[in-house]
Amino acid sequence: MTDKDYILAVRAVGDRDAVHQAYLELGECDAGRLVGRARLRRMDEHRRLCRIKQADLDCAGGIDPVDVAMKQEVCHQVRQAITKLSPRYRRIVLLRWIDGLSPKEIARRYGIPVQTIYTQLRRAEEVLRVLIPSTCVGAIR
Repeated sequence: MTDKDYILAVRAVGDRDAVHQAYLELGECDAGRLVGRARLRRMDEHRRLCRIKQADLDCAGGIDPVDVAMKQEVCHQVRQAITKLSPRYRRIVLLRWIDGLSPKEIARRYGIPVQTIYTQLRRAEEVLRVLIPSTCVGAIR
């Protein structure tokens, strides 16, 4: 990778630290791959900062007890609905939503086409829409 590629990546992403972290992770690679990884690092950092901000709000007493109760009820309904999924769909949903694996990673793990994973996730979501009470659906999003 040339200095020019590195500078282009910094300009494309807008975050020198993210590009540097991506470069350390990937080593020598093309600029496109570096930009993609740097954008992921930038999103990770944004999410981390949002979690810190939310934790600060929680500690400051900015939590509404009604909101907490509603979220707990929604979580309970979603957990119940997931347990009613077929084992095949449940496995894929848990790996995607709970473990945070990408469809590509799940497909690689089970040796099946990635499009099959997308199809199973879509079908599982269709089943969950039926199983989760409509009063909870608005609170989920």
